[in-house]
This record gives sequence, C-alpha cells and structure tokens, in this order.
Amino acid sequence: MTFEQDQELLARLLAPVQQLLEHPPASLGPFAGSLLHGTTIGALIVGDGQYVVAFSDGKVSMGSKPVRLDFRKIFKIDRRTRMLISGSPVLGIEYARVLRAWIGYLEDTSGQRLTARSKIGNAAGMIFSGIRLMGAGIVCAPIIATYDVNGKNRARIWEIGGEGSEIEQTTRGFCVGGSGSSIEPWLDEKYSVAGGKSMSVDAGIELAREAIEKQIPKSDSFSGGKVSIDVIGPDGTQLIS
Repeated sequence: MTFEQDQELLARLLAPVQQLLEHPPASLGPFAGSLLHGTTIGALIVGDGQYVVAFSDGKVSMGSKPVRLDFRKIFKIDRRTRMLISGSPVLGIEYARVLRAWIGYLEDTSGQRLTARSKIGNAAGMIFSGIRLMGAGIVCAPIIATYDVNGKNRARIWEIGGEGSEIEQTTRGFCVGGSGSSIEPWLDEKYSVAGGKSMSVDAGIELAREAIEKQIPKSDSFSGGKVSIDVIGPDGTQLIS
C-alpha cells in the first residue's frame, strides 16, 4: 500500500477519537470531575530483567462514586505488549484498539516485527493526536509494558503522558500511574529491598498485590476492587488474575 493509503487507514482507526475531539460530551468543562475514570496502575521489571509484572486495580468511578469494581485496565496490544490505562477508560479502550490494529497492520505489510521503540512512538503519537481532550477534562496517561525481541531481549516499560510525552523507566525498574503514584516512595523501598530487577517473578506478583490491596489509602475513592495482573516475558504474556 502507498503512504497515502496507510494514512487513510490510520485516520479511519482514529475516527472515534476524532469524534470526541469535534463533539465532546456535554458533561465536560466544569463538570469534567463527574466523568467515568479509572486509576491505579503499575509495572515492575523482575526476573533479572526478563519479565514485567503489570498490575491494576479494578475500580472505575464517576466523581467520587465507584460504578465498577472489576474493570480490567490492562489491554492486549500484541503477544508481548500490554497497555495499562489510567484516566478515562473510554479513551484508553479506543487507544488500545487503534494501537493493536495499527501495529498488526504495519507488521503484516512489512513482514517484520516492530521494535519496542517503534511501538512506543506510535502510541505516543496517537495520544498526542488527542491532546485537545485534556483541555476538555478527558485524560488518558498509559503505561506500556513489553518484552523487546528486537536486539534488546529484555523487558521494558514506558510511561506516556496525557500530552504524548514518553519516559522509559530503565534505572529504577518500575513505574506507577494514577492514584498509584501516592505509593511510589513505599514501592521504591520495597522493590529495592526485594532485589529490584533481580527479584523472582513470584515475588513481583506478590509485591504487585500488596501495592494495590494494602498500600492504597483507604480514603482514595478512585482505587480498589479486583486486582488484575499480567506477566510479560520472552514467551509471551500470562494472565495471573
């Protein structure tokens, strides 16, 4: 296909996001706080840098009122890549859908796997395309967790800002988003004591559970509910809960 045809396909995939840009819901503006949103997400590099434990809570709230306790905020992009969403679940679902379809298309037409860096670039570009939604109160700030099979042969995690910025967590080896940011100092200490990137996968899973179930403040009305955990590694992704 030609470049023009590629861009036409991408535009069609992004059409639902464009609709939000052009016709934002009437509840936005000063009432943005009443929108459905989900928070607490995180990712830990473990197993000597070969695995990511990706985790999220299951609560989605409208204002301060929880309306879902079992919403899974970890979305499949490909066999070794997951997108974790904080902020607007609706927008996050759309971005995950577009990124999954677009990466699949690019790999099918090129006959090659995309590098992890290319996947992140595409994700950040899509989120930047919806930057005007931030001004309307719709924010999606995901974490991308992947196992890089293109030369790096290791687990990698990125934080993507609601404006499309991207930060790879290399030295620290973990990241948290949404309400999970409140436990960052605690998690930093626990992760280091447990061995950091060298800790076992099982230890990483337990630390993820503890981070959500025990360390999120009880006063945080936007966190809680069912814990979701995926383990991403060289052989693909395993759903733990």
